[in-house]
Amino acid sequence: MIQWAGRLRMVSNFFFAVFATETVSVIINDKNEYVKSAAFISAVTFICLGLSYTFLNQSSGQTYVNYKPSNAKPAPFTNYQINSKDGFMYLVKGYNTGVVSLDYWPKKAVKDWNTEEKIRTHHAILGKDEFEVKYNSLPDGISYNINEIRKTSHLDLPFLNYGNHYKVYVDGKETGYYETSRNTIGVSNISKGKHNIVIKYKQCNSEKATKVISILATLLLILLAIFKNITFIGKKAENRC
Repeated sequence: MIQWAGRLRMVSNFFFAVFATETVSVIINDKNEYVKSAAFISAVTFICLGLSYTFLNQSSGQTYVNYKPSNAKPAPFTNYQINSKDGFMYLVKGYNTGVVSLDYWPKKAVKDWNTEEKIRTHHAILGKDEFEVKYNSLPDGISYNINEIRKTSHLDLPFLNYGNHYKVYVDGKETGYYETSRNTIGVSNISKGKHNIVIKYKQCNSEKATKVISILATLLLILLAIFKNITFIGKKAENRC
Protein backbone atom coordinates (compact mmCIF):
# COMPACT_ATOMS: atom_id res chain seq x y z
CA MET A 1 0.00 0.00 0.00
CA ILE A 2 2.94 2.33 0.63
CA GLN A 3 4.43 1.55 -2.80
CA TRP A 4 1.25 2.17 -4.77
CA ALA A 5 -1.78 4.01 -3.43
CA GLY A 6 -4.04 2.14 -5.84
CA ARG A 7 -3.50 -1.00 -3.79
CA LEU A 8 -5.68 0.55 -1.09
CA ARG A 9 -8.53 -0.89 -3.11
CA MET A 10 -7.38 -4.33 -2.06
CA VAL A 11 -8.45 -3.55 1.51
CA SER A 12 -11.97 -2.57 0.48
CA ASN A 13 -12.13 -5.59 -1.83
CA PHE A 14 -11.22 -7.85 1.07
CA PHE A 15 -14.01 -6.52 3.28
CA PHE A 16 -16.43 -6.69 0.36
CA ALA A 17 -15.49 -10.34 -0.16
CA VAL A 18 -16.11 -11.07 3.54
CA PHE A 19 -19.51 -9.34 3.35
CA ALA A 20 -20.41 -11.19 0.14
CA THR A 21 -19.42 -14.54 1.66
CA GLU A 22 -21.55 -13.90 4.73
CA THR A 23 -24.48 -12.84 2.55
CA VAL A 24 -24.20 -15.98 0.43
CA SER A 25 -24.08 -18.10 3.57
CA VAL A 26 -27.28 -16.50 4.88
CA ILE A 27 -29.04 -17.00 1.56
CA ILE A 28 -27.97 -20.65 1.29
CA ASN A 29 -29.33 -21.34 4.77
CA ASP A 30 -32.59 -19.58 3.95
CA LYS A 31 -35.46 -22.02 3.49
CA ASN A 32 -37.23 -19.83 0.94
CA GLU A 33 -36.47 -21.27 -2.53
CA TYR A 34 -37.59 -18.05 -4.23
CA VAL A 35 -34.93 -16.06 -2.35
CA LYS A 36 -32.25 -18.58 -3.34
CA SER A 37 -33.24 -18.49 -7.03
CA ALA A 38 -33.39 -14.70 -7.12
CA ALA A 39 -29.98 -14.41 -5.45
CA PHE A 40 -28.39 -16.89 -7.87
CA ILE A 41 -29.76 -15.14 -10.95
CA SER A 42 -28.70 -11.73 -9.63
CA ALA A 43 -25.17 -12.97 -8.93
CA VAL A 44 -24.74 -14.50 -12.40
CA THR A 45 -26.09 -11.36 -14.07
CA PHE A 46 -23.80 -9.11 -12.02
CA ILE A 47 -20.71 -11.17 -12.85
CA CYS A 48 -21.49 -11.32 -16.58
CA LEU A 49 -22.12 -7.58 -16.80
CA GLY A 50 -18.97 -6.83 -14.82
CA LEU A 51 -16.78 -9.01 -17.03
CA SER A 52 -18.30 -7.57 -20.20
CA TYR A 53 -17.71 -4.00 -19.03
CA THR A 54 -14.12 -4.76 -18.04
CA PHE A 55 -13.36 -6.38 -21.40
CA LEU A 56 -14.89 -3.59 -23.45
CA ASN A 57 -13.42 -0.84 -21.32
CA GLN A 58 -9.90 -2.25 -21.49
CA SER A 59 -10.07 -3.04 -25.21
CA SER A 60 -11.10 0.40 -26.44
CA GLY A 61 -8.34 2.93 -26.92
CA GLN A 62 -5.47 0.56 -26.24
CA THR A 63 -2.31 0.54 -28.35
CA TYR A 64 -1.98 -2.46 -30.68
CA VAL A 65 1.42 -4.15 -30.54
CA ASN A 66 1.55 -5.81 -33.96
CA TYR A 67 5.34 -5.74 -34.13
CA LYS A 68 8.35 -7.10 -32.28
CA PRO A 69 9.38 -4.47 -29.71
CA SER A 70 12.94 -3.22 -30.02
CA ASN A 71 15.18 -0.35 -28.95
CA ALA A 72 13.96 1.70 -31.88
CA LYS A 73 10.29 0.90 -31.26
CA PRO A 74 9.64 -0.28 -27.70
CA ALA A 75 6.31 -1.59 -26.44
CA PRO A 76 4.16 0.75 -24.33
CA PHE A 77 4.72 0.55 -20.58
CA THR A 78 1.15 -0.63 -19.95
CA ASN A 79 -2.40 -0.61 -21.35
CA TYR A 80 -1.75 -2.29 -24.71
CA GLN A 81 -2.98 -5.26 -26.72
CA ILE A 82 -0.96 -8.04 -28.36
CA ASN A 83 -2.55 -8.86 -31.70
CA SER A 84 0.30 -10.41 -33.67
CA LYS A 85 2.57 -13.44 -33.48
CA ASP A 86 5.66 -11.22 -33.12
CA GLY A 87 4.19 -9.37 -30.17
CA PHE A 88 2.96 -12.57 -28.55
CA MET A 89 6.30 -14.35 -28.92
CA TYR A 90 7.99 -11.31 -27.38
CA LEU A 91 5.92 -11.79 -24.23
CA VAL A 92 6.36 -15.58 -24.19
CA LYS A 93 10.07 -15.85 -25.06
CA GLY A 94 11.26 -12.31 -24.50
CA TYR A 95 10.76 -10.01 -21.55
CA ASN A 96 7.57 -8.23 -20.56
CA THR A 97 8.42 -4.65 -19.62
CA GLY A 98 5.04 -4.07 -18.06
CA VAL A 99 3.99 -2.84 -14.65
CA VAL A 100 6.32 -3.85 -11.75
CA SER A 101 8.78 -5.67 -14.03
CA LEU A 102 11.45 -3.05 -13.29
CA ASP A 103 10.22 -1.76 -9.92
CA TYR A 104 13.06 -3.31 -7.96
CA TRP A 105 15.87 -2.72 -10.42
CA PRO A 106 18.62 -0.32 -9.26
CA LYS A 107 18.29 3.19 -10.67
CA LYS A 108 21.52 3.00 -12.68
CA ALA A 109 20.28 -0.16 -14.40
CA VAL A 110 17.15 1.56 -15.72
CA LYS A 111 18.66 4.88 -16.72
CA ASP A 112 17.79 4.29 -20.39
CA TRP A 113 16.15 1.69 -22.64
CA ASN A 114 19.44 0.49 -24.13
CA THR A 115 20.94 -0.30 -20.71
CA GLU A 116 17.81 -2.22 -19.65
CA GLU A 117 17.72 -4.17 -22.92
CA LYS A 118 21.41 -5.15 -22.73
CA ILE A 119 21.00 -6.49 -19.20
CA ARG A 120 17.78 -8.36 -20.03
CA THR A 121 19.34 -9.99 -23.08
CA HIS A 122 22.46 -11.03 -21.12
CA HIS A 123 25.01 -8.80 -22.82
CA ALA A 124 28.34 -8.53 -21.07
CA ILE A 125 30.80 -5.65 -21.56
CA LEU A 126 34.51 -6.27 -21.98
CA GLY A 127 36.32 -2.98 -22.34
CA LYS A 128 34.46 -1.30 -25.20
CA ASP A 129 33.08 -4.53 -26.64
CA GLU A 130 29.59 -5.88 -25.93
CA PHE A 131 28.57 -9.49 -26.53
CA GLU A 132 25.82 -11.87 -25.49
CA VAL A 133 26.90 -14.53 -23.00
CA LYS A 134 25.57 -18.05 -22.51
CA TYR A 135 24.16 -18.72 -19.06
CA ASN A 136 22.60 -21.41 -16.89
CA SER A 137 20.33 -20.59 -13.99
CA LEU A 138 21.25 -22.10 -10.62
CA PRO A 139 19.07 -22.50 -7.50
CA ASP A 140 21.15 -19.84 -5.74
CA GLY A 141 22.68 -17.91 -8.61
CA ILE A 142 23.81 -18.11 -12.22
CA SER A 143 26.63 -19.59 -14.32
CA TYR A 144 28.17 -17.90 -17.37
CA ASN A 145 30.30 -19.51 -20.06
CA ILE A 146 32.59 -16.89 -21.61
CA ASN A 147 34.37 -17.68 -24.90
CA GLU A 148 35.10 -14.25 -26.37
CA ILE A 149 37.88 -12.94 -24.13
CA ARG A 150 40.92 -12.13 -26.28
CA LYS A 151 42.87 -10.01 -23.82
CA THR A 152 43.04 -9.36 -20.10
CA SER A 153 40.46 -6.77 -19.10
CA HIS A 154 37.62 -5.90 -16.75
CA LEU A 155 34.40 -7.84 -17.38
CA ASP A 156 30.97 -6.32 -16.75
CA LEU A 157 28.46 -9.17 -16.32
CA PRO A 158 24.68 -8.75 -16.88
CA PHE A 159 23.84 -9.64 -13.26
CA LEU A 160 22.33 -6.95 -11.04
CA ASN A 161 24.21 -6.21 -7.83
CA TYR A 162 22.24 -5.66 -4.62
CA GLY A 163 24.99 -5.10 -2.08
CA ASN A 164 27.69 -7.38 -0.72
CA HIS A 165 25.59 -10.56 -0.82
CA TYR A 166 27.32 -12.65 -3.49
CA LYS A 167 30.27 -14.93 -4.08
CA VAL A 168 31.92 -14.96 -7.50
CA TYR A 169 33.93 -17.91 -8.81
CA VAL A 170 36.10 -17.82 -11.94
CA ASP A 171 36.89 -21.34 -13.13
CA GLY A 172 36.09 -22.68 -9.66
CA LYS A 173 38.23 -20.17 -7.73
CA GLU A 174 36.56 -17.49 -5.61
CA THR A 175 37.44 -13.95 -6.61
CA GLY A 176 36.40 -10.43 -5.70
CA TYR A 177 33.93 -8.27 -7.61
CA TYR A 178 32.88 -4.66 -7.91
CA GLU A 179 29.76 -2.71 -8.86
CA THR A 180 29.79 -1.42 -12.44
CA SER A 181 28.37 1.79 -13.82
CA ARG A 182 25.12 0.00 -14.73
CA ASN A 183 24.82 -1.52 -11.22
CA THR A 184 25.84 -5.00 -12.28
CA ILE A 185 28.62 -7.27 -11.04
CA GLY A 186 32.04 -6.71 -12.54
CA VAL A 187 35.17 -8.85 -12.33
CA SER A 188 38.66 -7.38 -12.66
CA ASN A 189 41.60 -8.71 -14.67
CA ILE A 190 39.91 -11.54 -16.54
CA SER A 191 42.59 -13.31 -18.58
CA LYS A 192 42.11 -14.17 -22.22
CA GLY A 193 40.57 -17.48 -23.23
CA LYS A 194 37.49 -19.42 -22.13
CA HIS A 195 36.11 -19.07 -18.63
CA ASN A 196 33.25 -20.30 -16.49
CA ILE A 197 32.02 -17.66 -14.07
CA VAL A 198 29.57 -18.56 -11.32
CA ILE A 199 27.75 -16.02 -9.16
CA LYS A 200 26.08 -17.36 -6.02
CA TYR A 201 23.92 -15.62 -3.45
CA LYS A 202 25.45 -15.48 0.03
CA GLN A 203 22.97 -15.64 2.90
CA CYS A 204 23.44 -13.03 5.61
CA ASN A 205 23.37 -13.89 9.32
CA SER A 206 19.87 -12.50 9.81
CA GLU A 207 18.48 -14.85 7.15
CA LYS A 208 20.20 -17.83 8.76
CA ALA A 209 18.83 -16.84 12.17
CA THR A 210 15.34 -16.48 10.72
CA LYS A 211 15.47 -20.00 9.28
CA VAL A 212 16.59 -21.46 12.61
CA ILE A 213 13.84 -19.61 14.48
CA SER A 214 11.22 -20.77 11.94
CA ILE A 215 12.31 -24.41 12.27
CA LEU A 216 12.33 -24.26 16.08
CA ALA A 217 8.91 -22.58 16.13
CA THR A 218 7.47 -25.25 13.82
CA LEU A 219 8.88 -28.04 15.99
CA LEU A 220 7.47 -26.36 19.10
CA LEU A 221 4.00 -26.15 17.54
CA ILE A 222 4.15 -29.84 16.59
CA LEU A 223 5.20 -30.81 20.13
CA LEU A 224 2.40 -28.69 21.64
CA ALA A 225 -0.13 -30.33 19.31
CA ILE A 226 1.11 -33.81 20.29
CA PHE A 227 1.05 -32.92 24.00
CA LYS A 228 -2.50 -31.55 23.79
CA ASN A 229 -3.63 -34.63 21.89
CA ILE A 230 -2.08 -36.97 24.50
CA THR A 231 -3.67 -34.95 27.33
CA PHE A 232 -7.08 -35.07 25.66
CA ILE A 233 -6.86 -38.85 25.15
CA GLY A 234 -5.80 -39.30 28.79
CA LYS A 235 -8.73 -37.27 30.12
CA LYS A 236 -11.13 -39.14 27.85
CA ALA A 237 -9.84 -42.45 29.22
CA GLU A 238 -10.24 -41.24 32.82
CA ASN A 239 -13.83 -40.20 32.18
CA ARG A 240 -14.62 -43.67 30.88
CA CYS A 241 -13.24 -45.23 34.05
